[in-house]
Amino acid sequence: MMRLKLRRVAQYGNSVMGELWKEDSVTGTGEMLCDTLENSQYLIPEGEYRVDVTHSPKFGRLLPILISVPGRSGIRIHAGNSYKDSKGCILVGKANGAVLVESRRIEERVTKTLAPIENCILKIEH
Repeated sequence: MMRLKLRRVAQYGNSVMGELWKEDSVTGTGEMLCDTLENSQYLIPEGEYRVDVTHSPKFGRLLPILISVPGRSGIRIHAGNSYKDSKGCILVGKANGAVLVESRRIEERVTKTLAPIENCILKIEH
């Protein structure tokens, strides 16, 4: 099983910046995968969610999706640059103030990391 952690670290207006970590359950250490950005108006509640990698009809490619988000569906982890690119999804990239850069490249890396994993859990916390 793979465990991920999304730590929200700062807010600039509608942009909630965070860090996505891959945790090693054996050693208790973590590796930061990338920075994240969420739209403050559509934040996913803190908690644990299963993550699968499935084909997204909207984006036309494989993307991670969060399962069992209360009252919501279709919550993906994908590329984007600002809070305006998210209606509740988690955007990935490299933080540059209140925006993300290198987002598409980092999305591809995160998706490749998660695709072969059959049991992945994401914990969202402040």
